[in-house]
Amino acid sequence: MENICIKILQILPKLKPNTLDSLMKRLEDIGVAAENDLKVQ
Repeated sequence: MENICIKILQILPKLKPNTLDSLMKRLEDIGVAAENDLKVQ
C-alpha cells in the first residue's frame, strides 16, 4: 500500500493528510492492495 500512497502524492501533491488517509482506507475497503490493482486492463 505504501507504493500506492507515494503514487497518489506524486499525482496529487497538495492532497491533505486526512484526505489521503480516507482515500487509502476506501481503496483498502474495495480490495486494492497493490499498484497493479489500479491498472486498467
